[in-house]
Amino acid sequence: MKITLAQIADAKELAELAASNNYSAHWSPSAFTSELGLPAAKIYKATNTSTNIIVGFVAFRLSPPQAELTNLVVQKTSLRQGVAAKLLAFAFEDLKANKVKEITLEVNVNNKPALNLYGKFAFKTVNIRKNFYNKEDAALMLKQI
Repeated sequence: MKITLAQIADAKELAELAASNNYSAHWSPSAFTSELGLPAAKIYKATNTSTNIIVGFVAFRLSPPQAELTNLVVQKTSLRQGVAAKLLAFAFEDLKANKVKEITLEVNVNNKPALNLYGKFAFKTVNIRKNFYNKEDAALMLKQI
């Protein structure tokens, strides 16, 4: 597996991957193209080096010293293989180099695998946003890096 920054040419594949996940933001290829064109946006992708298929990505919006994690998706066949953890670890190092000191995110309170992952990376719940996801609550989480 290789982790790199996503490029505009990856937009269609990223959108297909996002659409395959129940909890992710389902951005269209044009939304990914727009996001990838923003100077304040970074999307890191994990690519299977044998197949050259994107198996996961994590997206951030930067406003140093803060950043917001806006989307994280791993291909269903690659779950529980450490893809998300590797993406986050790689991204956090790069974000530190970009003078980011604090990361926030929102996650559905029913998304237990994501909550467990973020907890392992020392994210703390700082607020609950009621009915944030169509009558489902979101946990607002924060991490210092």
